[in-house]
Amino acid sequence: MRGLWLYSLAWLGATVAVVFAAERIEPAASAARPWPFRPVVRPAVPKIDRVEHPIDRFIVAALEQRGLQLGAPAKPDTVLRRATFDLTGLPPSADDVTEWLGASHDYEALVDRLLASPAYGERMAQHWLDLVRYAESDGFNEDRARPGAYHYRDYVIRAFNSDLPYDRFLRQQLAGDELEPDNPDAQIATGFYRLSTEETNAVDLIARRQEIVDDAVDVVSQALFGLTFQCARCHDHKFDDISQADYYRLSAYFQPMLASSVVVAEAAVIERHRQQQQAWLAASQQARDEIDALLAPYRKQRIDEGREILGPEMCRVVDTPEPARTAAQRQLAHHAAIFLEWKTRETKLDLPGDDERRYQRLFDRLAEYDHLKPAELPRADTVVDALGEPPPTYRLAAGNPHQRLEEVQPELPAIFGSASPTIAPTADAAHSTGRRAALARWSTDPRNPVTARVMVNRVWQWHFGVGLVATANDFGNAGEPPSHRDLLDWLAADFVEHGWSVKRLHRQIMTSATYRQSSLLDRDSAAGLTSDPHNRYLWHGVRRRLEGEAVRDATLQIAGRLDRTMFGPSMQPELPPGVADAANSRINDQAALHRRSVYVFVKRNLRNPLFEAFDAPDRQQSCPRRGETTTPAQSLAMLNDFLVHDNARAWAARLYEQFGNDLDGLIRAAYREAYARAAADNEVATARRFIESAAQANDDRQHAVVDLCHALFNSAEFLYID
Repeated sequence: MRGLWLYSLAWLGATVAVVFAAERIEPAASAARPWPFRPVVRPAVPKIDRVEHPIDRFIVAALEQRGLQLGAPAKPDTVLRRATFDLTGLPPSADDVTEWLGASHDYEALVDRLLASPAYGERMAQHWLDLVRYAESDGFNEDRARPGAYHYRDYVIRAFNSDLPYDRFLRQQLAGDELEPDNPDAQIATGFYRLSTEETNAVDLIARRQEIVDDAVDVVSQALFGLTFQCARCHDHKFDDISQADYYRLSAYFQPMLASSVVVAEAAVIERHRQQQQAWLAASQQARDEIDALLAPYRKQRIDEGREILGPEMCRVVDTPEPARTAAQRQLAHHAAIFLEWKTRETKLDLPGDDERRYQRLFDRLAEYDHLKPAELPRADTVVDALGEPPPTYRLAAGNPHQRLEEVQPELPAIFGSASPTIAPTADAAHSTGRRAALARWSTDPRNPVTARVMVNRVWQWHFGVGLVATANDFGNAGEPPSHRDLLDWLAADFVEHGWSVKRLHRQIMTSATYRQSSLLDRDSAAGLTSDPHNRYLWHGVRRRLEGEAVRDATLQIAGRLDRTMFGPSMQPELPPGVADAANSRINDQAALHRRSVYVFVKRNLRNPLFEAFDAPDRQQSCPRRGETTTPAQSLAMLNDFLVHDNARAWAARLYEQFGNDLDGLIRAAYREAYARAAADNEVATARRFIESAAQANDDRQHAVVDLCHALFNSAEFLYID
């Protein structure tokens, strides 16, 4: 059956398209509303003469109420490492360390340089991709790869690097096809909706359709609004003022959505592909016709089986001609096509012996024309609205799509205290109901009470490990109250007033004395440990562990092996043999093995073992904040992972080549590269004794240097930012 799967992919249908309108929002100003749903009003900055930075004034005011004060500043080398990891996910280079430690410590210039680095977008994208449950496979048993998913990842990296205003960043993801129909990036951005799990062989297509809409409600409400709307799917929310009807009114904005795709290529490339495709089709016509004739009865048999499983009602949808289908029928027909494609894959056709041999001969003949066949054009996963009147939305009994109650219209839930935006189709968009566009404009209106608060809180969390609201996806009653509510509101108001610039927000946070505090405690820390043991009021710096992706990237960079190539298809990393065999995972590009971890293929049913050991999320649902566990698996991973070993060997070889028998110079260079600081004399002496002792035992000094490098990779100081 060699090659059966390759021929059949073009056989069953597809989708297309692209689109925009304009809006008002009228927030209720009632002081009785819960705090997150009141309009953002910029509070006055506390007056503390000895403190200049506005963030520090809010922090110091809260500390003084508790008899505390800011801690001592961190050492320059600590600040360098902290800022560099925070903004790039990489350690400072040896040259950066040398320049920083020998210069006047122009910290603001350092922050600006890091924000301008291409690595900044890669680092921020990793945070965002956790939040929107980015993956490149479907999940469930099939866990099929999604070849076009990486375009969304690349869009996110470009958006952060260009400092795309956050309000536009959200609008493009919510409704780029409607609001910016002529902007390819805006269409790619709608891949935001295509990141959910998908059961290819799902038989209950009505339930499958509802799952897609429910997923859109879940991710939008959590990631953008910081609310757990999914709790109201089956009944009124137990903690927040969100009724079940509110849930389905919000879901109505997503009801018309239909999966689509867009070619990501220049016009000249598309034209060249068209010409090559025509040449291949003409040359291979006879071979393809004979294959189709051979496979036709087997395909029909599988389709008949599939239709029987789908049932008469769904078959009527499939049999309805495309122009006559309603929007709801178009959606169901799309899912039916996916199911029937799964049923009729050539690997599932079970050809008997003679026909299998005949097929193989025909396939080999077809392969003779492969030199004419162009590679598939890259396509990005997107969405559009299905043509026709939007499907009706119903409140569902206990969330069951087969038990419909009353019909509801797209409206904002009452908890927001806002008039629902006017919905109008976008005239110059090929597919548009105007529903997502209306929601997108409301979501990013400056008077919206939640969007800016939620994002400011996330950026704060990315720097301090925990947000001002610790439950970043839940600002509701079941979440934690903010530790510094006025500071959060001040930052949110300032964020909007300065054009929703995320880079400016980073700079504002990082130039505060609060951010640059030392995480070290001393004998004067007793008061803080008593009154604020969890450091919610930030009386000292925060010690944070690196994520698995940052650990991998840091070892690669220090070893001198990091490939900084940006964008493009993800690479399949090298995996331990047993894991790779079980997952049928094969390296797709040997030359790309050492690219940054953000470009590692994300398979739902197989997390990278190193990433998983360091608490990588499962990508089944939105992850607002990674866990930070301490487990034996982490130590074992660092001790035994072959990539860590390879990087230790490469690093040792480079150091040994540079310094030879100058052990003190080699050790000092190793400490500087691993920890971004100078080695203390006693550390140098200890490391020298270790190398000499190990070399004596093995009669191999270079191998002893490898062991030293491996030990540095395994140290707490390497694995923790502070």
